[in-house]
Amino acid sequence: MSDQVNKEYQATPAATLEQQIMDPNFPKNEREWWAADRIEQLEADNTRLRIENIQMRAALGYAICAEDERHIIPSNPFKCGVCHARSVRAILFRHNDG
Repeated sequence: MSDQVNKEYQATPAATLEQQIMDPNFPKNEREWWAADRIEQLEADNTRLRIENIQMRAALGYAICAEDERHIIPSNPFKCGVCHARSVRAILFRHNDG
């Protein structure tokens, strides 16, 4: 009987709740509409701040992993910041020497 009680009163998983709140076709009350808007704002802020952090680290010369590099140099997502800086420097010195 305890198994039956646990199943009846089990909480809805967080992923399901978020999916329902973010789905515009799912019926919502005023609070849930506000929560959906707030979640979208916070996700956009989080993305913007992560990109700014990556760009700041790249500007300061820290090595950047390939996954983060696409925010700095979209043309080549496989180079780290250090490799890119070295290749640019090598190209510049080759042109100045010749």
